[in-house]
Amino acid sequence: MAKLTEDMKKIAAKSGAYILATSNKAGVPNAVPIGIYQVKDSEIVLADNFMNKTRKNLEENPVAAVTYWSPEDHYGYQIKGKTRIEKSGADYEAMKKSMAEKKFPFEPKAVVVLSVDEAYYIGSGKETGNNLL
Repeated sequence: MAKLTEDMKKIAAKSGAYILATSNKAGVPNAVPIGIYQVKDSEIVLADNFMNKTRKNLEENPVAAVTYWSPEDHYGYQIKGKTRIEKSGADYEAMKKSMAEKKFPFEPKAVVVLSVDEAYYIGSGKETGNNLL
């Protein structure tokens, strides 16, 4: 597992849009907007509130990518790694509590935890396309 840089975490916090890319066992891609619950040093915790096709894809093929960008800074990152689905535990309970405090009318189905393996810069310049970790 690799560690995100401080800039990768900062841009994730500033971003208003996140895209989760998955594929099924046959390799058919799927990309959806997603909510990021928490960015840790080596993991990104995603909310599974409405996943259907995405959840099935992750169960068949746990490798995924999360892409995010800051319109203000004109760049972002794509983070790739293996995922695990958790229906209990500390991350799930923390997200459940956070959603209740924000008055969401439902509980999360699960959290998806992406373990960071690779990170790519999205923007112009020489770093584009290179794994930064």
